[in-house]
Amino acid sequence: MPEGCELRICYMAESGSGETLLATSPANAPSVLALAGVIINQRKLAAVTRDFVALKRRFHPKLVSSEHPLDWVLGEVKGQDLRANLRRGSRNQVRGALGFIDQILRLLENHGAKLVGRVWVKNVGTPCDESAMYTFSIQDP
Repeated sequence: MPEGCELRICYMAESGSGETLLATSPANAPSVLALAGVIINQRKLAAVTRDFVALKRRFHPKLVSSEHPLDWVLGEVKGQDLRANLRRGSRNQVRGALGFIDQILRLLENHGAKLVGRVWVKNVGTPCDESAMYTFSIQDP
């Protein structure tokens, strides 16, 4: 890599879909496609991973039941579970979800990570080009 250049890693995730929303679509059909990414300096990736796994072990110990450190990254904390805990969880579940989200944001801030995202709101009956939506979302600054 040329002198003075830094390699950055971008992790992307989506929620919803690019399917066309029809008047006859089920009530629970996604009306949006949300794309989000976190950009991390490659040199900080090991530290971010270590800190993230520590948060998972603290807030979601059942996801990291194995004693092998490589298995600790496999258990996935699902956003839908966090949202469910916030909406209708017990007092401790609400506290846990808020605490986990707070600590994740603090971790990303401490390591200089950048968050990017775009939300596409679909119009009923208007065809969506999911590939174009992804491409534009990634390329647009």
